[in-house]
Amino acid sequence: KSTPLEHGPAAKVKAWTPSIHMPDWAARIRRRVVSVTVERLQDITVQDAVREGFSTRHGGTDARNDFLCAWDDIYMNRGMASTVNPWVWRIEFSKENVP
Repeated sequence: KSTPLEHGPAAKVKAWTPSIHMPDWAARIRRRVVSVTVERLQDITVQDAVREGFSTRHGGTDARNDFLCAWDDIYMNRGMASTVNPWVWRIEFSKENVP
């Protein structure tokens, strides 16, 4: 029994490729960039952290704290701990899928 990946454009892919190099035809969603700003990492709000995928547990500010802990797990060894409060890019996307 054949699979969908054995036919069509996907059949031409020879090896695994990082998603950053994904061809347009393989994308399931497309979003328009609404705004790009620069801000300090510590300026992130609870609502911003929720938009990043972190949840508020018990109605507190856990989403922001969880975001900063995740940031430290990734960037602390690179000299960009959350306590350093680095400048970061804030990129906002549209909610609608772009054809």
